[in-house]
Amino acid sequence: MSEKMIGNHGKTLGRLIDEKLGCMEKIHELTLQMKTELDERDGENVNQLIDLRQKEMDRVDALDAEFLSVFSAVKKLLGVRDLGEISPTQAPELAGLKEKVARVNDRANRTLVIEKENEIKLKEKMASVQKEMNVVRKGKQGVRAYESAPKSNDGYFYDKKK
Repeated sequence: MSEKMIGNHGKTLGRLIDEKLGCMEKIHELTLQMKTELDERDGENVNQLIDLRQKEMDRVDALDAEFLSVFSAVKKLLGVRDLGEISPTQAPELAGLKEKVARVNDRANRTLVIEKENEIKLKEKMASVQKEMNVVRKGKQGVRAYESAPKSNDGYFYDKKK
């Protein structure tokens, strides 16, 4: 019974990790598109790309939660604490899981490097825009200084009675 359960859980874990790897590939691709957007254009589509990435990240979070619940059941059945303690003879269905997890982690790390570069570029662009806004504000102040002062419409009342 437990071998069959481990086999089913192993297939589920494999499917979940494959789906997560697919999502990580999409996130990586969207991050590269953001890099291109920031390098070659003024970042017009960055918000749209961020929204698409967030959807994929939400999907990864859901897959992680499901993976964790299934993996907790497998650990309980096998009496181990982590993936490294499971031998291929003990659970052959889980043999390729370590490799897949390593590939997911590698993809995440490579994406993180590009994301940090994008963050630096985005901060530089924001600082540039802030400087331009300050120049415009100072220009407006200069124009206002040369405008005529508002005329007072207050009337004066002289009381002739003493």
